Amino acid sequence: MERKLIFDAALRMIKEGKFAGSTMSEIAFYAHLTEKTVSYFFESRHQLISELATHIAEALRSTIKGPSGINSSFQDRFFQTWSALSSFYLRNPAFLAFVEQSESLTYAGETRLSERTLLLPLIQFFESAPETIRDKFNAVTLALVFHGSVITAVKLKENIPSGARDNEIRSLAEILWNGITQSQSVI
Repeated sequence: MERKLIFDAALRMIKEGKFAGSTMSEIAFYAHLTEKTVSYFFESRHQLISELATHIAEALRSTIKGPSGINSSFQDRFFQTWSALSSFYLRNPAFLAFVEQSESLTYAGETRLSERTLLLPLIQFFESAPETIRDKFNAVTLALVFHGSVITAVKLKENIPSGARDNEIRSLAEILWNGITQSQSVI
């Protein structure tokens, strides 16, 4: 329970731009806990961020694995994954803020978070792509481009009038799919 409160507080602070330079005391204040309680679970902000990244990566992994059938084509799984991930970020805007800011969540003496840690589930997804796709693009590149298009879609969904929303969002996934499958060569 306290651990979730601390995660929620850190995510709220990140989303509000108040995490950088914060102290454990400020994190405790946001979590409505004592600093001693926060320190019991996390020795440092670095440990908190590392464990929060793992927590978010697990949530992304379960979202990406989702309910796709064993006999689904890669194309079907591509669109299911794209839809699931965009829905996940729409439901969890603080997770999206964390992922977007993960590269800048580095503090003196602390290890830099790797975007690859957070995108590992997507990288693994693209490692299962048909050989015709894997021959043209590596899984890391595909994961980065896919993830970027999902983030763009989520931001568009918030700013496009509702009538055009779903068509515009779906078209981003289709453009990406067409680009991956119809590309002739890699530069």
